[in-house]
Amino acid sequence: MAETQGDRLDGIFHYLANKGLVKTKQEFCEKLGINPMKYSLYVNGVRTLSLNKKLNDNLRGIGVSPTWFLTGEGEKLITNETADDKKDEIIKIPILDVKVSAGYGATGKDYPEIVGYLPLSKEILKHYKKEDVVCLEIRGDSMEPDFKNGDYVLSASGVIASDGFYIINIAGDIFFKRLQFIKLEGKILIKSINPAYETIEIREIDDKPFSIIGKVFRHISIRDL
Repeated sequence: MAETQGDRLDGIFHYLANKGLVKTKQEFCEKLGINPMKYSLYVNGVRTLSLNKKLNDNLRGIGVSPTWFLTGEGEKLITNETADDKKDEIIKIPILDVKVSAGYGATGKDYPEIVGYLPLSKEILKHYKKEDVVCLEIRGDSMEPDFKNGDYVLSASGVIASDGFYIINIAGDIFFKRLQFIKLEGKILIKSINPAYETIEIREIDDKPFSIIGKVFRHISIRDL
């Protein structure tokens, strides 16, 4: 059975406890800045932890790689020269402190923070420029069952080639949706997978501000974390 984020969280606790750096789970949660009342929910996979700047800094403070915690990839412990740094075939993609809505909209940030990095093979990114690619977290249920709340997606800017999944901005709200381009009619259909959400139609002549931020080309499921 694949290791989960909960397994890694519990493993960090036992690692620190064995070294005498923490004595209780309460103390461990305080060190990471997470709610001790929810610890069992995280460990059992009922809930997942998002990698924000505070958690990123706290993990680094105890010598644990935030990227390993999020994905299970790379080295668990931070050293002066990690395995990821040695491998020329690995590229680190920034994870932004932006939640993209698979629901009714999430307000975007003008200057989003980088809260961590996702190590990826150059092979995965061979069709994209490294500087155009970011990792974003999904919030909401409009793209279920394929994309779950808390999943991550990789998005590349400047790629608008065909129908597919995109990160879009509608009047300042950031969405993750499927776009269908009806070029002859000058319109775009914004679709959800969850049938509870209606399709939105955008026409070129509409006054409502609309822009495409990037095309989604990879999905990282929380079930795999």
